[in-house]
Amino acid sequence: MLEERIKTGARSLDMRRPGWASDINTRTLDMFDSFCCIHGQLFGDFSNYDFDGFTYQYMYDNGFTIVPENVYFMNDYPHRSAFSSDNPDWQRARELWIAEIVARR
Repeated sequence: MLEERIKTGARSLDMRRPGWASDINTRTLDMFDSFCCIHGQLFGDFSNYDFDGFTYQYMYDNGFTIVPENVYFMNDYPHRSAFSSDNPDWQRARELWIAEIVARR
């Protein structure tokens, strides 16, 4: 599922921002960091996604985050492990994004 979401996100970026892969520094790519993630490197900061015309659901559906909207906006965050940089899904997302980037360079 994560792989398909990231492929969808990469195709979306191909249409929205042609050449985007050349603007990503894969050495510093960190999907957990709002400035070093894909969206952060392209648009300045993940936390400003709504100012860039995106919805949180779009960000999730396109592989820019591993945290589903219903978990992200919960008041007590019962699934806090998703917000940990130790969550292996963040590293898996990084690897999948790098594969999409390399395929476009």
